[in-house]
Amino acid sequence: MRKKLLIIAFMLLFAIGVIGAVSQLAGYRKSDLAYENAKALLSAAEEEAPPEITASPETEAPAETEADTAPETEAAVSAKITAVPKENEPVTEAETLPETKAETKAVTEPVTQHVTEAPEPVTDDQMAALLKADLAELKKVNPDVIGWIRIPDTSIDYPLLKGEDNTHYLDYAWDGSKNAGGSIYMDYRSDSSLSDFHTIIYGHRMYRDAMFNALKKYADEDFLKDHPSVYILTEAGVARYDAFAAYDADVKGSSYRLGLTEAKGQQALFNYCRNHSVINSDIIPIAKNGDRLLTLSTCSADGGEKTRWVVHFVLGEFTAQ
Repeated sequence: MRKKLLIIAFMLLFAIGVIGAVSQLAGYRKSDLAYENAKALLSAAEEEAPPEITASPETEAPAETEADTAPETEAAVSAKITAVPKENEPVTEAETLPETKAETKAVTEPVTQHVTEAPEPVTDDQMAALLKADLAELKKVNPDVIGWIRIPDTSIDYPLLKGEDNTHYLDYAWDGSKNAGGSIYMDYRSDSSLSDFHTIIYGHRMYRDAMFNALKKYADEDFLKDHPSVYILTEAGVARYDAFAAYDADVKGSSYRLGLTEAKGQQALFNYCRNHSVINSDIIPIAKNGDRLLTLSTCSADGGEKTRWVVHFVLGEFTAQ
C-alpha cells in the first residue's frame, strides 16, 4: 500500500512539473508574440520615407517636464527582479557619495575625455533609422510606451515603458497583458525625455536571451568593443549612449542614486561606477562637461536579492526629432 502511495505521489509531482513547464512555455510564446508585434509596428514606421534630418544645435536633451520624487526602484529573483528597498532615497544637492578607496583616484589626466560636443549631421545608421520611427501606433496600444531601446546585433530591441511605479511592468508586457517576462521600463522618477543627469532602466534577466539577458555579456571586453552603444528613441529625439562600466551593484549602494544636480556629486558617481567596473574602458565621463549617465539594470547571475548586474553608459550624442 505504501509503495502504491509513493508511486501515486511521484506521478502527481511529475504531472505538476509537466503542467508547469507547459505553462511556462506558453507564457514565453505569449511574450514573444507581444514583442514581435511591437517590432512589426516600429519597423513599419522605420521603413517609411525618412524626413529631412537636421542635427540639434544642443547636446542636452529637452528640459525636464516631470518632478517625481517618491522612492522606489527595481527588483529580481531569478526570472523576476526584487524591488530595491525604499531606503535608497534620491540624494540632495549638498550630499556626495560614500567615499571608497577606489574613489580617491583623481581624474586629472584622463586617457580619453568623453565630451558631448555639438553633433554633426546624423551619419549614424542606427540613429537615422530610429529617427524615422514613429511611436504613435505603439502608444495607441499602451500610452505608457515612452520610447524604444536598442543595442544593435543583440536581442535588446524593445519598446520602452514607464509606469506609475517600479513594480507594475515586472509582470506586464508592453501591450498591457499579464506576463512573467515583463517589460523594459524606465524608473518612474526619471524624466521621459532623458533630460536627467542619471536615468535608470530595468528589465528581467530572462532565459533564451530575452529582455535584458544580453547585458551579462558586458563582462567580456570583446563584447563591449563589438557592442559599444545603446540607442534610445523617445518623443524628444534619439540618444546614443556609450558603455564604460559594468559590475554587480549593491541594491542599496550608490549605483542607483538619483537627484544629483551638482558637478561634484555627479563626478563622484561617475568615478564610483568606473572604479567598481570589472571591465576597462578608455571613456572617462566628465560631469563639468555636461556628460549624463544611463544605467541598465537587471538581476545578477546568482539571482540574489542584494545585488544587481548593471551596465553604465554615458551620453555620446543626442539628436532632436
